[in-house]
Amino acid sequence: MALDNKKLVELYKKMLLTRRMEEKHEELLNEGKCSTFGHFSTGSEAVGIGAMAALRKEDIMIGSHRGFPEYIGKGMDPKDIWAEYLCKKHVLDGKAGIEISDKENNIPGMGACIGSMFAIAVGMAYAVKYKKEERIVVVSYGDGGYNQADVHPAMIMAVSWKLPLVFHVYNNGYAEYTPTEEFLPTNNIAARGAAYNMPAESIDGQRVDIVYEAAQRAYEHARSGNGPYLMEYMTHRQCLHYSGDRGGYVDEDKLCEWAERDPIDLGRNLLLERGIVKDEEFNKIEAEIDNVVEESMNFAMNLPSPDVSDLSASVFA
Repeated sequence: MALDNKKLVELYKKMLLTRRMEEKHEELLNEGKCSTFGHFSTGSEAVGIGAMAALRKEDIMIGSHRGFPEYIGKGMDPKDIWAEYLCKKHVLDGKAGIEISDKENNIPGMGACIGSMFAIAVGMAYAVKYKKEERIVVVSYGDGGYNQADVHPAMIMAVSWKLPLVFHVYNNGYAEYTPTEEFLPTNNIAARGAAYNMPAESIDGQRVDIVYEAAQRAYEHARSGNGPYLMEYMTHRQCLHYSGDRGGYVDEDKLCEWAERDPIDLGRNLLLERGIVKDEEFNKIEAEIDNVVEESMNFAMNLPSPDVSDLSASVFA
């Protein structure tokens, strides 16, 4: 389904919101006002925004640690995201939160270990099928996460039981400090689909419209009872692994090459080419987004911090 003009503008704004929020997060870290490390998504915003915006609200999304785009794409309120990253009491009925979760938008808490949610995703997808619900489950990780041991049994079980599960891969060029080409002999993750008799695609992850439309294909396949789908988006993070990373391992030439295809620039160009937004209107959009970032951050800053009593909140014995 081709994207209408309104949706294209919405996706552009969400990419810009992601970039601005992560820039603000880094600023807060540098000022000592935030203690949660940032694993930023700079240069890969189109993947999380495009793919997760194509989901329905009732669909279950298991997000990753790589920045904010998946959560913003799925519809999570920036205030709730800030509350989590600033370690404030807000979600879970005002009790201490957990790392990025949103019950209303069907976003369960993130696993503490990279790659730990594959088995849980299979269980959730099995429950959805067992209950005959018309929704799907998406589990998202980077190319490094897809080398974890749990991936193999998760894919076998998903195919064997024809589960409504989509394996979402953002191939962002590095697994921590290791270039993808050093550990991925097939050059992409989608090649693994054939081994499991699972349909798979590897597509351009820099154009948010392409990502959105490709994600819709995968979701329709899973939603129609045809079993799981493996969707890989080729991108490249234009930042270090995390906010305290000392660097020294990044290929600068490759960075420059990918920077020429910045997803926000491509999104802006697309809006201009189609005559959807005029050049002079982008300043207004940027001011609008900056206002959302400041308002949501200030809201979270003024929330109460957890105390000792919160250690036992929502814990049953």
